Amino acid sequence: MAPHLRGMRSRDPLPRRPMLTRAELDVLAKLEDLADALGYAPTYRELLAELGWHSKGALHHYLKRLRSKGVIEGSGRSLRVRKPLA
Repeated sequence: MAPHLRGMRSRDPLPRRPMLTRAELDVLAKLEDLADALGYAPTYRELLAELGWHSKGALHHYLKRLRSKGVIEGSGRSLRVRKPLA
């Protein structure tokens, strides 16, 4: 290895979607489906009804996790699903 490259790690030039749990995948799929159907980001109530959940706290938790993993961005009515480049 060339001396100037020692200690450097190769980096993947294209971001990939991180590993998601089944629940995170379900929330993401419903978010995408509703956003496509409605033409705008769905409300918490719309997402809860679509998922069959009752807890806003649980939904908030999963949206926060998806946001921290870089899968979605924004908040409230401005949620957007980020599409991977790969």
